[in-house]
Amino acid sequence: MKKIIVFFALFCAMVLMIGCDNSDSFDSETSDNGGNGGNGSSGSSDAGIHLGIIGFNNHLEKINITLLTDYNAPDFIRFIRGLERENNTALYYAVDNALDMMKEYKQPAKLQHVALVTFTDGIDNHSTSANLRPDYDKSDDYLEDVHNKIKNNIHGLPVESYVIGLRTKDEISDALLPKFEKILKNLASSDSNAFQVDNMNEVQNRFAEIANNLVKVSTSVNYGVYMPGGYDPGQIIRYTFDNARSAESSELYIEATYNKKTVSLEKIIYHGFAKGATTLQGQVEPDGTLYYQFNDLKYSDGTTASDKMSFALWQQVEGEWKSETEITPENYPPKVKKDISSALIMLVLDCTTSLSSDNFNIMKDAANEFINTLADPGSNIGNNGNSDHGDSGNSGYSGDTGSGDTGSGDTIGDGCETENQGRVCATDTECGNCMICTTGGKCSKGCITDADCTMQTGLHCNTKLARCLSIYASNKACSEVNCPTGCCYAEKGLTGLRCASQASPATCGLCAQGEIWSPSDSKCISAVCSATTDNCPSLNIGATNPSAACYKCKSGELICQANTTQSGCSASGVIINAAQCIPSGQQCVEGVSECCSGMPCIDGYCY
Repeated sequence: MKKIIVFFALFCAMVLMIGCDNSDSFDSETSDNGGNGGNGSSGSSDAGIHLGIIGFNNHLEKINITLLTDYNAPDFIRFIRGLERENNTALYYAVDNALDMMKEYKQPAKLQHVALVTFTDGIDNHSTSANLRPDYDKSDDYLEDVHNKIKNNIHGLPVESYVIGLRTKDEISDALLPKFEKILKNLASSDSNAFQVDNMNEVQNRFAEIANNLVKVSTSVNYGVYMPGGYDPGQIIRYTFDNARSAESSELYIEATYNKKTVSLEKIIYHGFAKGATTLQGQVEPDGTLYYQFNDLKYSDGTTASDKMSFALWQQVEGEWKSETEITPENYPPKVKKDISSALIMLVLDCTTSLSSDNFNIMKDAANEFINTLADPGSNIGNNGNSDHGDSGNSGYSGDTGSGDTGSGDTIGDGCETENQGRVCATDTECGNCMICTTGGKCSKGCITDADCTMQTGLHCNTKLARCLSIYASNKACSEVNCPTGCCYAEKGLTGLRCASQASPATCGLCAQGEIWSPSDSKCISAVCSATTDNCPSLNIGATNPSAACYKCKSGELICQANTTQSGCSASGVIINAAQCIPSGQQCVEGVSECCSGMPCIDGYCY
């Protein structure tokens, strides 16, 4: 594979510029006239990620730079979801405006990094048009001026400019390649910062890397916890931080041996965290409990630990782990100090029709995940082997659910935090107990029992998620046991279900109750297919191998399955489970067998 884009281990103050038509954007500004149209905002002096969004095609769409917070992140996400493609490529004009916006923005406190990231898949053909910069006769002259502008400092700091160029042979022929490479190098602050990529999957991966690396250098978290003062010398203890039900099942913990004489923790083991101090001195609190503070706590991949983690304390007794019921987050809330420096980053994105619809949707998903990570560092931490983002078919440790400061207060009646009704949200976890984030980005009450899930036949309530889902499909991927946190989402065309143990807008979407987000389709779909009307062909419209007509609603699981035994439905190289159904009264395997009655396998038998 070719080298990829911007690797941002050294940046932090941020302007996310993403283009395209979006008439419902907040605090946005359309710029398609002659001048450079600056930010027009005095900005915030607070430390943190300072983010704006700009996009380009035949004109620019902007979101003015502002301090990114948990509360305005959903506004950015909704803006990006509404972006659309248009003709023509005003690349130089967009980069020029991005630099002006950063220059005119009030310098944030503790500013450490200024960076510009540009993504494009084509060659400029519109910046010197009559309605933008007609004062330039040649586009190469404009490119040279923008190149020189990148070399100037902003707020006393050099601009680190990275360019991601997606080269497709349909858009960039061999004859045009030298010109394309010249553009990339002129818009980068150095030749090493100009990257060509082959596909949007690489772009998506780089967005995640950039966000995580920005968090690494822009934030640090000191996490303080308590321990009883009466433990015997040599007592082995373990703090878990992933809501694990047992010390043994935790994948995110700190383990240590207590030295009573020195009031210190020794032989410290970090699991899921980057290695830190091996010995930690404690302090005795007025009530006799002990306090220990882990400074600059980071996950094993180097990203800063979330400041919203909860903890549980366990002690080893005769080789078995026992929960410490006296020291809990409720009785002894952890002391968390989060230190944030500032980053100012401009992200300039190509939103032209030369980018395919699929690639455009991938870009939007990646950008939203980028925002989600920056707004809530550590929210995508959660590991289950193959994924770096807690994405698994069945289970995986939950990491930080990101629910954090929901402003939930006391629960009433059925335990649902209904005081959050109508609150702006980006994921279900922001809404509180048995509340969900629905279409429009507002919190509403979720399900409590199956009786709340009558909108479609076959739906059951996952009370952990408060979502009406198909809990038997894909080896019970969305059951309460296998998916107690995060969200459940659909594979393309509802051909399978998966659980993301960490909720993120890009993966979970904003769907009504009874619906589920399909990232591959970039839309909400029914959480179950219909065994009577069979909507699977319409859910898989556009499929070619096999065709959409070959997909049927699989009884019991109520997801779509291709029947390759049907005439004209063979799919070379595609393995489809087309097992025959099992009659009532015969033995079956839960989560695997299909009962002819349509009922799930119960206690090893079909009914």
